[in-house]
Amino acid sequence: MALPVRLGGMGILSHQDIAPLALTAANETSDRLINSFLPLSPPVDASQQAQPRSQREGCKELWERQRNDLLSSLDDAERKIMTESASTLGRKWLNTIPYYSTLRLTDFEVSTAIHYRTLSTSPLTTCPWCSKSNSLGHDEVCLARPRQTVARHDSVARILHSTLKTIDPTAEHEPHSFEGRRRNDIRLRGSFKGSVDFDIKVYTLLGEKATKTTTKPADGVPLPRHIILQASKYLEQVERRAILAKPLTNGRFIPLVFSAGGMMSKTTGEELETWGEKLEATTFQRMKTLLSIAFLKARARSFEAGRSGGGRIGLEELTGVF
Repeated sequence: MALPVRLGGMGILSHQDIAPLALTAANETSDRLINSFLPLSPPVDASQQAQPRSQREGCKELWERQRNDLLSSLDDAERKIMTESASTLGRKWLNTIPYYSTLRLTDFEVSTAIHYRTLSTSPLTTCPWCSKSNSLGHDEVCLARPRQTVARHDSVARILHSTLKTIDPTAEHEPHSFEGRRRNDIRLRGSFKGSVDFDIKVYTLLGEKATKTTTKPADGVPLPRHIILQASKYLEQVERRAILAKPLTNGRFIPLVFSAGGMMSKTTGEELETWGEKLEATTFQRMKTLLSIAFLKARARSFEAGRSGGGRIGLEELTGVF
């Protein structure tokens, strides 16, 4: 709860933790200022005085320590969910003002996001679909309940296609392949990227085939960085498989790989950044906002399917979160 949003928390900072750091920073800064016009006896060379530590630096050190302690106590699924929540697309929905219907979230969708962001499980301890333990993230891997794989994929594809259409009128959504097999998601033949096909992949990090984050970090690698590297390793595996199985095209082939919570493979992140250089800033930010909301809505639908009888829960029914 007390960690900043960019570190995967709720951003509700603790006054008990922050106030002493703020007071210390204020005292050190004021002492240095006062000493500049009321020197001590004997006088102290300003260049030899320690630079006062700012409140920002103190808070950064505190939050990193708290994050490391928390990650050390979490299991594999919780580590991955927290890392997804800290990603750009995993947190973008939090600072979105719902001016339009496409940017609005229902109470249930917000409650689902809070469940994930606070690592709180469903109120039901047993999955009503498969009778297994309804642990955190089970809704994404349960094979018995309705899956959101296709709907989530199609939402992401439509957002990316409509964005590319603003800078390349030749952008096609699900064009025919030369072999008559499965189609790629987006094809460009204009001046922006030349001849290129994009294939979109959205995979959960919570499946059995995903790389585990509970392995020991390499020497000198901080735990948060180790978790990101392990999660990214699985996305890179998906990327390589997509390249090996690509349909025949007369242009370049680029897979765009996302996790169900909004993480991107390294190549995907770099590719989207090249789009941002060409797109207007507002259009690029809107694309990231819509992607963030699309991932959240898909997660909420999976979470809702785990409710007995399809009932809904609202913010007031969140148990064990606050």
